[in-house]
Amino acid sequence: MKKKKIIIFSGILLFILIITIFSNNFSIEEREEDEIVAEEILDYTFENYDIHAASSGHDDAENSVLFFDINPDTVDIEEFHSDVLDKLKQYDLADKYTIEIEQTSTEEARLEMLEMNITEIVQNYLKENGMDQNVTYAANIDENLYINLTIREGANIDKEELEKIMDEFFDFEVSIEK
Repeated sequence: MKKKKIIIFSGILLFILIITIFSNNFSIEEREEDEIVAEEILDYTFENYDIHAASSGHDDAENSVLFFDINPDTVDIEEFHSDVLDKLKQYDLADKYTIEIEQTSTEEARLEMLEMNITEIVQNYLKENGMDQNVTYAANIDENLYINLTIREGANIDKEELEKIMDEFFDFEVSIEK
C-alpha cells in the first residue's frame, strides 16, 4: 500500500514536470523591452515595409519614440501606423512609445542619396590630396545641385587651382570661398 502511494505520487510529480517543461512555464526567458522593440517591431517593419526605422528612449523613459521614414508612394501610411500600433499593443508597449513618421518620396530619397554620394566623393578627394584639414565643404540640392567649399584662413591652398580641379571634376556649380 505504501509502495503504491509512492508510485502514484511519483507518477503525478513526473506528469506535472513533463507538462511544465512542454508548456514553457519551467524556463521562461524574459526579453528586455528594447530587445522586443528591435526584434519584433523595427525588424518587422523593415521586413514587411522595407523602410528605415529607429527608436529613441528605452526602458523606463517616459518619452520613448519610434521613428519611421516612409515612402508615401509605396506605403499606405494609415495602414502602416495601424499595423505598428497593433504590434506595440501586442507587447503592451502602446502607452510607452510615440510613433513618428517622416514621409520621404522616391525623388527626395534619390536626391538625398545623390547629395551623400557627392559629399563622399569630395571628402575622399580632399583627403587623398591632403586638403581635408584645410577645406570645409557642403553639398546642397535645392532647385540646383551645388557644392560650397571654404578654404580655412592661413591654408596654403590656391583658390583658383581648387576651382579649376572641381570644375573639371563635377558638371555643376562649385563655389569656393577663401
